[in-house]
Amino acid sequence: MLLSSFDYHRPTSLDELFDLIGLIKSQNESFSLYGGGTDLIANLKLSGESPDNLISCSRIEGLAGVRHDPNNNSLFIGAMTRLADLCEDRQVIKKCPVIALTAKKIASPQIRFLATLGGNLLVNTRCVYFNQTELKRDSLGSCLKTGGGSCRLVKSADTCKARFVSDLAPVLILLGAKLHLKSADEERTLMLEEFYRPDGIQKNHLTLGEILSFIEIPLDQPPKILYEKLRVRDAVDFASLGVGVGWNGKKMSAALETILIGTDPAPVVARFYLKDFKDIKEMIEHASNQASALLSPLKQDFFPVGYRKKMARQLVEKMARELTGKP
Repeated sequence: MLLSSFDYHRPTSLDELFDLIGLIKSQNESFSLYGGGTDLIANLKLSGESPDNLISCSRIEGLAGVRHDPNNNSLFIGAMTRLADLCEDRQVIKKCPVIALTAKKIASPQIRFLATLGGNLLVNTRCVYFNQTELKRDSLGSCLKTGGGSCRLVKSADTCKARFVSDLAPVLILLGAKLHLKSADEERTLMLEEFYRPDGIQKNHLTLGEILSFIEIPLDQPPKILYEKLRVRDAVDFASLGVGVGWNGKKMSAALETILIGTDPAPVVARFYLKDFKDIKEMIEHASNQASALLSPLKQDFFPVGYRKKMARQLVEKMARELTGKP
């Protein structure tokens, strides 16, 4: 459970960070970036492996904090903003309270004091075969994530089926959040919904040497949103199933959106437009059934597969009725 040796770096600016990354690359060495370290450090201990260089982003100026831009009516949240600060930030509570409420559902108070928004959005996927000690993994046999030739969960799969577990991702996708990504050579923006890949290893579109700097959330007529999660314990555990539901009640384009996590390698997104149904009741019934049908849970969690599919249907129905005011 001890970390292997590595060189530790703690840059204080983005320029210093990218100069350091360039130097490390020129020396053909590996590196990992981290924020709070609540997930990465534990994984390094379990794996028995480590990069040549470990780079902390905790002292880089300008990557933490919340600000409101009145010019385009958007909220900007730094990727290094701690989850504990999200829970208490006045601007977040006033303008996007669902973010604060969801952040409070993540892990425990002690972990939230260190863990960051960016870390939660970039959290590694989980699997009952991978998230074990190296000794236990060796006894079970290798998988795609450990350099093996097949997935232990689905033998015929050519991609990793480890499950996606970021609680904040569904809420931020429903809010139409945009990621601001930065590297030494360029800055780019990407919608959060387009960021994730359906692969437990190549899980997103972040490139080597690129960082998530901040998240932009538009505030013009945001939908009503609720998020609930199924887990064994109310603290610490990742979601066995996370359900986000958004309702936009505009008369001409009323829509219900559902985003599910905790079962598949990426968020499962579905949208339903009221104009396509007889009434709201029929739309909710269809969305609830689709929530169960679209999921692909595998036997890699405490809860049985059938139970998680049933809970997806019931949670979507419950939250959709609450959001639309249709009992």
